[in-house]
Amino acid sequence: MKKLTILIGTLFLLAGLALEAVEPREALADFKDSAKRGDFEAVWKKMLKIPNISPEGDVTYREKVNKDMARFKEGADFVIIDHKIDGDCAVVLVNEIKESNGKGANYDPIYLLKQDGEWKFFPNFSIYRQAAQIAPDNVETFKRLQVWYDKREEIAKSRP
Repeated sequence: MKKLTILIGTLFLLAGLALEAVEPREALADFKDSAKRGDFEAVWKKMLKIPNISPEGDVTYREKVNKDMARFKEGADFVIIDHKIDGDCAVVLVNEIKESNGKGANYDPIYLLKQDGEWKFFPNFSIYRQAAQIAPDNVETFKRLQVWYDKREEIAKSRP
């Protein structure tokens, strides 16, 4: 009976952990919603923390985040197409919706890194090369994700 109780307890624990897991595309959707609401603190929590950043660099970083948020408040948007996870690294393929007419395809990668157990965004979302500074151990992983993105983007472009 004791083994059965332990087994059932373990299954509930694992089920609970699975429910709490957030996929990169869900993290991105949450980021977008927070940005559209103008909730800087919620957006800031989703950004990668850069070790040893200077006070001036931190101010520049926060200004960049505010500019990105302003774009969303002014109507910028995107549709999440697909994503790929490789360990603690991920890329999300998005189609940025043109503010001018909402037509056409403008595919972009958005790179994420798990930091403190949560998916976080790079300061320049589509530039994984920042990984060399922020997460040097993951550079090769981001290169593999770039190859996946390039192939996936071609497939997306070939569809009407």
